[in-house]
Amino acid sequence: MERSIRVVVIEPDKPARITEIGDGLDSMQAVVGGYIQVISAQAIPGGKNLSRDLILVLNEEGKLDDLPYNFKIWDGADYVVGTCFVCKEKDDEMVGLSEEEAHSVIGLFGEV
Repeated sequence: MERSIRVVVIEPDKPARITEIGDGLDSMQAVVGGYIQVISAQAIPGGKNLSRDLILVLNEEGKLDDLPYNFKIWDGADYVVGTCFVCKEKDDEMVGLSEEEAHSVIGLFGEV
């Protein structure tokens, strides 16, 4: 049975927002619009101080599918396209963020 997890969703040209999504692969793929790719959330500008267990989940084929530009990562060395989200990795599973973690991520995108 799928459970809900708290994530921060970042869509192109929209403010980052805290929401709940299902913890199943299908739900996560629905958010990003395709196959998922996972990288460290520390790649987000200003994210170097985020916990190492926070992850950025994005569309693996977003650039191939010509999804809209979202934001730069890795100090401008690469960039994210399309909708993505941040959650936490625990024991090789994707789990929800605490309220504090979610607000830390939101803060990186200029929202309070």
